Amino acid sequence: ARARAAADGEPFAPGAIVIVAPRTGVGEYKVGGVARVTRCGGGTVDVTLVLGGREKDVELVHVRPYSLERSGRGARATLGRCRLFGCSSLVVDCGHAQPDEDQGEAPARPDATEAEAREKL
Repeated sequence: ARARAAADGEPFAPGAIVIVAPRTGVGEYKVGGVARVTRCGGGTVDVTLVLGGREKDVELVHVRPYSLERSGRGARATLGRCRLFGCSSLVVDCGHAQPDEDQGEAPARPDATEAEAREKL
């Protein structure tokens, strides 16, 4: 079925598992989630949501293929503590730029201006 969809120029074949982005706002409440494609054509898809419900004419910008691999959001929870001297916050909370592995270790001590800024807090 996937080969048939590629041959027709459509990105998803009927029966494909996809993730539909939530679309909520004033006058619109579409929660999205994991879904199965029932029809694809004209730049939109019709889907049946796994947890129940159906959505028709969902634009392709709101649909992406389902993958069993871990997304980037789940990986950030394992980053741990900030590696800058004197900061004990979690990386996701502190906002400091963390050094990459190829750039070497984090600086051992902050410069004077950063130390003064911390004292003012």
